[in-house]
Amino acid sequence: MTLPLSVNLSALQLMHPGMVSELLELLNRYRIQSGTLILEVTESRRIDDPHAAVAILRPLRNAGVRIALDDFGMGYAGLRQLQHMKSLPVDILKIDKMFVDGLPDDHSMVTAIILMARSLNLQLIAEGVENEAQRAWLEQAGLTWRKASVCSPRSRGYL
Repeated sequence: MTLPLSVNLSALQLMHPGMVSELLELLNRYRIQSGTLILEVTESRRIDDPHAAVAILRPLRNAGVRIALDDFGMGYAGLRQLQHMKSLPVDILKIDKMFVDGLPDDHSMVTAIILMARSLNLQLIAEGVENEAQRAWLEQAGLTWRKASVCSPRSRGYL
């Protein structure tokens, strides 16, 4: 069984010169299996140049790296930014905990994010699922991937 490895990247780190070539070389050197590495690009800071982001992310995705947009809903304030998001080679949206906190009572934003992600054929992960009511609502909405202590207690120490 191969476990995925997720690595967080800020928009600033993503735009660092040489990042793509260095990462592709590491994937090759260590024979990282396609689909194993997930780069989580933090969405809380807007990607100012979506064309540059596409030019950086596409070769990584073509090499089998999966791309997740982390903290989704925190950085794209306008519809214009959402339009740019359509062009990003993204596989996964991680719904920010702020939106999950209001579940199940306040679900309008999470519902909108779910509908948008499904229309773009993206996998969804809900962050910050802290109680059974939230877990049940998300499961009813079809989200099977969750990240929080209701799924597994926080561990102390190392595995």
